[in-house]
Amino acid sequence: MHREHWTNFHTRILGCDAITIGCLWMVLTYLRAQLTHIWPNLSLPGAPKLQDVEFIPHALLLVAIVPVWLIALHRNVPSHPGQSRSTEALWMCVTRAVAKATLLLLGLLFALGLTDDLSRTLVFGFATASIPALWASRRMILRSPKRMAGAQWNILVIGDKSTTMPLFDSIQGHESWGIRLAGTLGVPESHDSEAQALFTEQLRDHLRRSPIDQIFLNGVKWNTLILGEIAKCSQEFGVRLSMDANVLGLNSAKPHVDEFDGKSILSFSSTPLDSDALLIKRVMDIGISTVALALLAPFLGLVAFAIYLGDRGSVFFVQERVGKHGRTFPLVKFRTMIPDAEAQQAGLAHLNEMTPPAFKMKHDPRVTAIGRWLRKASVDELPQLWNVLTGDMSLVGPRPPICKEVEDYDQWQLRRLSMKPGLTCTWQVSGRNKVDFATWMKLDLAYIDNWSLLLDFRILLQTIPAVISRNGAR
Repeated sequence: MHREHWTNFHTRILGCDAITIGCLWMVLTYLRAQLTHIWPNLSLPGAPKLQDVEFIPHALLLVAIVPVWLIALHRNVPSHPGQSRSTEALWMCVTRAVAKATLLLLGLLFALGLTDDLSRTLVFGFATASIPALWASRRMILRSPKRMAGAQWNILVIGDKSTTMPLFDSIQGHESWGIRLAGTLGVPESHDSEAQALFTEQLRDHLRRSPIDQIFLNGVKWNTLILGEIAKCSQEFGVRLSMDANVLGLNSAKPHVDEFDGKSILSFSSTPLDSDALLIKRVMDIGISTVALALLAPFLGLVAFAIYLGDRGSVFFVQERVGKHGRTFPLVKFRTMIPDAEAQQAGLAHLNEMTPPAFKMKHDPRVTAIGRWLRKASVDELPQLWNVLTGDMSLVGPRPPICKEVEDYDQWQLRRLSMKPGLTCTWQVSGRNKVDFATWMKLDLAYIDNWSLLLDFRILLQTIPAVISRNGAR
């Protein structure tokens, strides 16, 4: 479904949710207010007195209830045609959304000091009743989505027959959502000017005769002249032009339009594109690392002194690591091993407990006494806050590998170098050294593909208990 078509449908479905929520709240509020007058005649002797509920003040709470419920539904209940719409899945999603909305509403009212005269039985009764009401409303909409989606969305497919059949099936599978295959047009096999002119005329005639919303180019090796004519026609008729990026063999890269020297260029990127969010991420890195280094300075000084007393060796261990897009930088750590530890690693290769190219040992003889404690508590990583401050690393991101590991990477694993490395990432909160190397790489790639500021916050919060529990630390 095209984004414009889908946005129209999603707006309408949230509108139906708002009507359902508003009507249900007003009806239950009126009934609850009337129950105050009826209760004395119905209750048994000695029964507790029912709290008085005024209709107007409680009815005004609708201005808070509707947006809170809609936000929870928007975030927790899928309604996209590609997502599950089974009865059980929908019920669970609505229940989860209502539970979160109820807690958010009560927290908001408590913060505003509006809970003293609030009827809790009304709020919890409404929350309970809204689950089946919203579930029934959504089920009704999903059974007739075409009516809710508004105008039909017509697609003209241009391509060779052998590669467009899967697309035809996909479009037909979305007919109930108002998406329709409005026609097909084959690409001329000959590249001579006469064949191209005939194709262009056929395309223009198709656009004149039929209401077309979108042209979809699919699965051919495009002649640049033909492609230019298609683009020109789509611009003349104001029709959206789309092209299957998988023609280039891309499945995770996202397309976007850039400008270079006054020219529009189409780019594909498999890393996050939100420049504003990435800027916020960098500001967070600078702010948090600066504050952390300032607050931890006395503690870091004591650790450094303890390391020096151990064997009178260097306090820090500086190692060349690989950063974003293969750039190397000096990573700083507290030294936890004997001075010639790297020279001895080759002799311990047969004792490696991780899947190569990573190297980890539970009882590594090269680790010093204080180094063992520093590793368990992850204190040895704290000097990397300096790397975060200087911009070589981020607070959250794939861990920076050593150069030797990268040389042994499989081709698909190299994409983890497309984002700035970090102090912590999904691997650190998923068991660290208990996770095999291939899974570790997949976790990093999943982080890159799904990156957001919210995900960074979540990982940072999960890192705290992971460090305290020392789960997987060596």
